[in-house]
Amino acid sequence: PNIYFHQTGLSSKICAPFINLCLIPYRTKEPLKHPKVSHISPTKMRGLLRRKSSRRFQIAFESQLQKTVRRAQENDPTLTEINLTNKNIGVAGAASIAEALKDNETVTSLHLTNSRIGSDGVALIAKALETNYTVTRLYLDENDIGDSGAAVIAFHTLEMNHTLTELYLRKNGISLDGAKRIADALKANNSLRTLHLPANDIGDEGASIIADALKANKAIKSLNLWANNIGTEGMDRINEVLKENNQVKVLFLSKRNLFEDIAPLD
Repeated sequence: PNIYFHQTGLSSKICAPFINLCLIPYRTKEPLKHPKVSHISPTKMRGLLRRKSSRRFQIAFESQLQKTVRRAQENDPTLTEINLTNKNIGVAGAASIAEALKDNETVTSLHLTNSRIGSDGVALIAKALETNYTVTRLYLDENDIGDSGAAVIAFHTLEMNHTLTELYLRKNGISLDGAKRIADALKANNSLRTLHLPANDIGDEGASIIADALKANKAIKSLNLWANNIGTEGMDRINEVLKENNQVKVLFLSKRNLFEDIAPLD
């Protein structure tokens, strides 16, 4: 006999998981009543399908994280980059990555942009990198680490570890206090070549403090302070210091939050 589907707005393929609720008898358009399950509305059915799809994605992602951690722990020679950008790994995921990195000798690039690890997760990663001498590029953009996270990063990866060459901290809620800690660490660091701090809020004073650190630091080649609420005072101070320090070849700087970039430098 012919089989019809109740008017749910969904295709027969989508309805297949709920076929016992959608099927209607031959020559009628009344839905069957399951003896133990009440009729599910189209809206509720769509919600169930979305939750099932989300759960499948979550399971696949968890497997991806676990696989990455296992390969790092085993020092898989083909694993030179860990990229979990835009993955919601949270503090628990950061803890797993940090533990795997302690004895890892293959990973050189760690991408954790927008992974929602916060200052607590960053602290775990930073402490692991204190004794890791292979990771040279660290991407921590958009993780809301704040000044406390910046302080931990400054101490463990800039003062204690002299392997890191690139550090990216865009849009992390870093203000003057965080800038001070980073500047202090830069004075004793001779390995970092690229420092990106755009879209934070270090202001004129923070820019001046970082500029003063560049008097002692001759290693930085690229500095990005775009969109940091820096005014004329901060810009003038940076330009003044860079007349003495000719090692900075690329500078991204804007007055207040406007697009007035200076790059590259002569």
